[in-house]
Amino acid sequence: MPFLKSDNAACYHCTNLLSFIQINNNQFPIRILEFNFSEAQSGKDLCDSKTGSARLQAYKYANEGHNIINPKDLKTALDSHGGMKGLQVCIASIDQSLEPKTRVKIQGVSSLNFIFAEKSLSARKAYQIGKGQVITNACMEDPNLSLENVYRVQVNHNLQTYG
Repeated sequence: MPFLKSDNAACYHCTNLLSFIQINNNQFPIRILEFNFSEAQSGKDLCDSKTGSARLQAYKYANEGHNIINPKDLKTALDSHGGMKGLQVCIASIDQSLEPKTRVKIQGVSSLNFIFAEKSLSARKAYQIGKGQVITNACMEDPNLSLENVYRVQVNHNLQTYG
């Protein structure tokens, strides 16, 4: 069954991501049924492993006497010595005015699991404990969240990559 699981880092608690999945779920090749956060301090996953390896690659580059003071330097460091297996690095510039502005606020997002239904998103504690919160699609709508617009923005709004 298609479930997403994420580390419980604060940077992943993104209402825009949840809204994007809900609004575009019927267009994905695999329908996403749930999005769950792992328990705090419950261990590392593959992303943490890759991040650690990337950090060591950057340290190695810096120890050779190179400076890493901007994104281009970091890309150069991560691509040095043949790069890293399974990692491709690019720098992207994104137009912030196109960021979605959803009207929904989810309190305690890191302690909730999300269940995607056709017309709403349910947010509940693990094991379906408690009443939870139901968020309708109307609360999540923003033209910048449509899959079609994401592709259009990539092509037409100067998404710049370097290297």
